[in-house]
Amino acid sequence: PTYVELILGMPGETYASFRDGISRLLEAGAHDAIFLHKGVVLPNTEMDYPEYRAEHGIQTKMVPATLTHSTTKEGDVRENEELIIGTKTMPPEDWKAASMFGSVLQACHILRLTQVPAIYASACEGLPYGELYEGLIDFARRHPETLMGAELKRTEAVVEQALDGMGFDVVLPEFSTIVWPPEEASFLKI
Repeated sequence: PTYVELILGMPGETYASFRDGISRLLEAGAHDAIFLHKGVVLPNTEMDYPEYRAEHGIQTKMVPATLTHSTTKEGDVRENEELIIGTKTMPPEDWKAASMFGSVLQACHILRLTQVPAIYASACEGLPYGELYEGLIDFARRHPETLMGAELKRTEAVVEQALDGMGFDVVLPEFSTIVWPPEEASFLKI
């Protein structure tokens, strides 16, 4: 078995190259484990150099580090990380779109809510995975009254919350007091 780890927000990446890269991975059969990490600038790395940031137009936001599957309470001391929210080739609006695409793909395909019909649509009908999941996002936006529409809206709120410097934490009291990543929260709600 294999798995793939991708980082969102790397210099040179565009929304289209991010979407198409994931689509190619799915076409190659990587249906079970694609992990999408948010890019962060780490101290004392090349990406942290002012010249590198300027060359690639790196835009960041300090956010609390996500402590997936942990329980946090008021007063806890949290570490922060410098989240990449835009580059010269992927401005913040495209970063948000890529983040949404990644969350929907993980919740629906990797966690198997739509995996079998998506594989069928690709293999038998020739529908590219990128188009399929962009279509699902478009449907959800046009139909906010649906469960998928409500989850897309909640996930968009989480992305905005992160851009406001509050991080990606999602707690679903009906399931527990632990912190879920947005895609796992959507999976649970759907």
